[in-house]
Amino acid sequence: MFVGIYSPNKVIYEGETNSATFPAVEGQITILNNHAPLITYLRKGKIMIKLDYGYKEIEIEGGILHCNGENEVKVIV
Repeated sequence: MFVGIYSPNKVIYEGETNSATFPAVEGQITILNNHAPLITYLRKGKIMIKLDYGYKEIEIEGGILHCNGENEVKVIV
């Protein structure tokens, strides 16, 4: 699935992954391929994106996550 993480000033991350974990307000949420559509608020914490060689960690102060149900996740921080 595609994951894009954006701030008002720049693209923080864009790439493909099979799994990404986000610090949702209700607790951590892991999104896999073919996840159902979802919009949620994110709290301060780490986004963990699974890569072939490990994980990419991105610290955020909060934001909004949108999963379109078609293997695309976009985050505004």
